[in-house]
Amino acid sequence: MRDDPYSAIFYTCGYTFKTPDSLQFQINHFTERHQAYGIAAKLMIAPSAPVVYTEDLPSWQAKRCRSVPLPINLALQSDKVKPEAKANTFYPLSHFLAVKNTQAIFPKTWFHWAGDGTRLAAELSVKQFWQIDAAQYPPLHIAETTLPSDVSHLFPGVKLESKVPLVDFAASGVTECRVANCFPGITDVMDKMWGIALYTNPKAKNEKLVLISDSFGLSLGPWYSRYYKNVVQVATNALERLTPEETRRLREYLYDKKDSTHFLYVYHDGTMQNGRVEADLKALLP
Repeated sequence: MRDDPYSAIFYTCGYTFKTPDSLQFQINHFTERHQAYGIAAKLMIAPSAPVVYTEDLPSWQAKRCRSVPLPINLALQSDKVKPEAKANTFYPLSHFLAVKNTQAIFPKTWFHWAGDGTRLAAELSVKQFWQIDAAQYPPLHIAETTLPSDVSHLFPGVKLESKVPLVDFAASGVTECRVANCFPGITDVMDKMWGIALYTNPKAKNEKLVLISDSFGLSLGPWYSRYYKNVVQVATNALERLTPEETRRLREYLYDKKDSTHFLYVYHDGTMQNGRVEADLKALLP
């Protein structure tokens, strides 16, 4: 992400975003690279909080953001983005705007997605990409938990916390494993990674989802266990720690049985606009 003042707001809403061709390239590149490997992958772009709750910004910031169109919307409307790339991309902003007054798309003090927003995103994305109807699947049990804000460390001495609905794994019959030993054969590789998880639900109807994301998608994984027997989640934030050989082994693990696995990548709007797809796929699918 850029580090200009207020860039997390102005860059994502489009006020200071000046490289639409690069964003269009990212969306096309995602589909092109996966097609080259014979992988039917999908991409979900997460709208960040300033885009969803623009009215909560200081009035001068909200005014600037509302004066320009959103970069992701413009890209998905552009003729420069190929039809198949558009079909493989989901930007659920309109869905969130429709329910944001009754569901907390973000916990009040959080930067990242969590809770209602991630539950809804999982439900919307499986329907969008694989025609999976949530109504046909038993709901997960939920426990509302008070958690410290994910940006608390930025405000020493200030207590920030929110109530966040989380999956009750025991009540839902789901096993959660978030350490390197969950991944036999590549334990040493996963030991270098950050944001890894394996969710197992023997009662789910679909076999496997591989979820690859930036840090924004970390709270998404548990909600997909409603639909899949196995959910493998890997954040790409530590890819640069791997050697070329370790990256090769990770690639083989993630894309094994590609014909019977669903693949979903999740990036928030800011990292998409900043070239994250190209950077990650340069390592994962060279």
